Amino acid sequence: MEFLPDEGGFEKGFSLEAKGHPESFAELMVPLEEGQTIAYSWQAEREVDFNIHAHREKSVDYFERHRGSESKGTFESPRKDHFYLMWQNTSPEPVEVHVEVSL
Repeated sequence: MEFLPDEGGFEKGFSLEAKGHPESFAELMVPLEEGQTIAYSWQAEREVDFNIHAHREKSVDYFERHRGSESKGTFESPRKDHFYLMWQNTSPEPVEVHVEVSL
């Protein structure tokens, strides 16, 4: 599941299905210029894996990684690129996640 925010911001609720299911993760792609900052917050019913990353040829650069049921912060782009906020459910039960991002 991949989402692209509207200009100015984004708010979305979604469900992450059980582990091993094709929809067990969700990504929010945010194209940013170097030095551009986003603010984000999210809440989940249970703990999920969260990261902010970007793809570079055959590698992935991770800028933040942690497990939890909520997070709030800012991210400043180190370069012009497409960055991904990603949530993954590793439990056997679906989990609801609510996300807000401000550009």
